[in-house]
Amino acid sequence: MFTPPPSPLPGAHFQPLDEQKASTSSSGLLAPPTPPTTPPEKPSFTLPVPPAPSTKQKKRKRYLPVLLAAIVLAVIAISARKSTLQALSTHWAPCGSPEPPVPTIDASSGEGGSESGSHVQGRRLGRRYHEEVVQRQATSTTPSGTSTAGASTTSDILGSGSASLPKYTAPPPVPSPALPVPTPFPAPFDISISLNVTTPNCVNFFNTFIQNVTFRACRPFGMLMSSSQQFQAAQDNLTTLTAIVGGTCVTDMSADQCGEVMDWHAEQIALDGNCGLDIDAQEALAVTALEGFRSYRMMRTAGCLLNPVSSAYCYVEAVASLLPNDLYYWVTALGIPLPNATAPTCSMCTQSLLGTYGLYANDSSLLISQTYPFAVDKAQEACGEGYASTVALANAAGQKYALLSGGLAGGLALLALLLQFL
Repeated sequence: MFTPPPSPLPGAHFQPLDEQKASTSSSGLLAPPTPPTTPPEKPSFTLPVPPAPSTKQKKRKRYLPVLLAAIVLAVIAISARKSTLQALSTHWAPCGSPEPPVPTIDASSGEGGSESGSHVQGRRLGRRYHEEVVQRQATSTTPSGTSTAGASTTSDILGSGSASLPKYTAPPPVPSPALPVPTPFPAPFDISISLNVTTPNCVNFFNTFIQNVTFRACRPFGMLMSSSQQFQAAQDNLTTLTAIVGGTCVTDMSADQCGEVMDWHAEQIALDGNCGLDIDAQEALAVTALEGFRSYRMMRTAGCLLNPVSSAYCYVEAVASLLPNDLYYWVTALGIPLPNATAPTCSMCTQSLLGTYGLYANDSSLLISQTYPFAVDKAQEACGEGYASTVALANAAGQKYALLSGGLAGGLALLALLLQFL
């Protein structure tokens, strides 16, 4: 009888190395050579020691994260702005299109009434309407205040996503009789003067002319636009803004008399005993005041421009617009150049505004003489050569106060546009 061999014990297949060698030799197979147990010697060489970083290298390493963070934030901001503008451009027809979309008027806020912050913000982030649109709305307005033709046209163009776009609020037309002038009326330079000028004489001059009854009676539109916080706050209510702009057009003194008052102040502020030293040092507040005195006539004429179709003030329409394209043309009078990508909406208001600027653009003492040529070029590119007239400008090289410093331009842009955009 065949007897099977006994089962191997657990773990028997794990034999020690010596037993494995013996079993291999006994089976007639050649065993692999035993690897040497002594580790190989390490190569004998010395690693190079990097030199100690210099002070400049340490500073570079210290500021590198800050620089990278700033670059990343800038890229994010630019990308967000670009995506916003691209989204809007897909919904709105370009300027000059034969069938521009009719913006929807928010009936709940009331025409020219007080609006929420989102409406105010949206109004400055989208596009303004054309005069043809206003004319079409006037002929197709229902008793509730909403345009039926506008609703259908907007729905066709914008599709289902139109609800997410900001609603446009039309500025009120100038009534007859005019709206009451707000009391107290906004004042220019309603900020801390001592923090923005350097010499005590200049501080005294500012405090004197700001409280001067004759000066305040002229209600300088340009100075309000560039330096009044109260004026900027009024842009949240189009009816109030219309009343303020109307107050700058109707004064107890005539426009010529107020012009003489401003000419006198322009001479006085430039004296060394007043703000001459601050102007020489390009202190923002002093230079802004000087320009406000000099450009009073031009800005009064500009501020009183009316849209012949809507009967609203052109400046109020620019503030009410959804994109700031037209508003940029207003602040270019303050010495702020147009952004390269800016094109007007080819409206009658901007055309009239450029015509007003053209009457004064040859005066090299005004900042408009420096910014007008580029503004006209951009307008002609977008709207045709006949839209705005070029002016043979005098050589303004060497003019003492012809250009604003970069810091002043940035400050005026913030005050004039509020543009938190980006």
